Amino acid sequence: MFPRVTERLVVRRFTEGDLEDFLAYQTHPEVMRFQPHAPPTRESAARFLAAQAAGAPDGPGDAGGFVAFAAERREDNRVIGDVTLNVYPRAHGRAEIGWSFHPDYHGRGYAAEAAREVLAFAFSRPGLRRITTHCDTRNVASYRLMERLGMRCEGRQRENVRIGGAWRDTYTYALLRDEWLAAARGGDGAAAAPAAYRHAPEDYVCPFCLLIAGIEDTRRVLSVATDVVYRDAEVTVLVSSHQYPNNPGHVLVIPNRHYENLYELPDALGGSIHAAARAVALAMKTAYGCDGVSTRQHNEPAGYQDVWHYHLHVFPRYPGDELYSSRSRLMDPADRAAYARRLRAHLPGNSPAP
Repeated sequence: MFPRVTERLVVRRFTEGDLEDFLAYQTHPEVMRFQPHAPPTRESAARFLAAQAAGAPDGPGDAGGFVAFAAERREDNRVIGDVTLNVYPRAHGRAEIGWSFHPDYHGRGYAAEAAREVLAFAFSRPGLRRITTHCDTRNVASYRLMERLGMRCEGRQRENVRIGGAWRDTYTYALLRDEWLAAARGGDGAAAAPAAYRHAPEDYVCPFCLLIAGIEDTRRVLSVATDVVYRDAEVTVLVSSHQYPNNPGHVLVIPNRHYENLYELPDALGGSIHAAARAVALAMKTAYGCDGVSTRQHNEPAGYQDVWHYHLHVFPRYPGDELYSSRSRLMDPADRAAYARRLRAHLPGNSPAP
């Protein structure tokens, strides 16, 4: 769902008010250098933005369609580029992704930041299993971005597109949904732990990895994007889907890479997890007015672990709250979102979450 808020961007649908920013990069000579089409006129750009603004909020339906997402800088509310998605009819199971960004912002990671959000959205669509993209072989920055996104080169097409009056070669890159999920999990990550200490089934679909990848599948994942309180390159903090009656608003701190339990956790990552736990504990003290904070973490079935991805619970505590003798219950996502907003408001620097 959109808009999606990242560390530096708001990735959203276009509005008609984006015309000046849109023309600033779409007509720029450096952007047009590798494009097979002429730059848009003011009139054609206005028609395009009006059509995009009028499109379905959740993107194309089962029949497919084309949608463009604006990348707006949070710092100054300027649209600096876009990521496009051309979705084929659902039976085809595929889509094409593309991007254009103002040269003033090249080399700073903005395109990757926005493209990851669009990929996560695309792979959350039922039945979509493959995404491709193409670029002129001279466009090194573009195919390096494809590689950073985890896409692999599937071939070179000789003289198949006409650019600037000459026939040019292009590369085709692709990414499968399973590859996207595997990248979110960070590979096995557990080779240092004895196999006997691991209990996830071979076909286990990790709900936390799906959440981190931006895929909401309520059949298998109770947590949703609005639960997220904080995220950085290593950890995510989210309000737990299940809450205890006298300790509402407790959170989970999880590594973004997949580690099943404490035995596998790298030492450096443990420090990042506890730094995040400390920050959210202090936020709880201010936001909730709790009297104390407890942490709890489980490993293996005998240790009451029931999600096979390391997670650390952080609980607000109150006198006589009977935390350890009470039972948790599923909390409505709207209520969880309210707790997440309260905590975000009291984190240092008002730390962003997707």
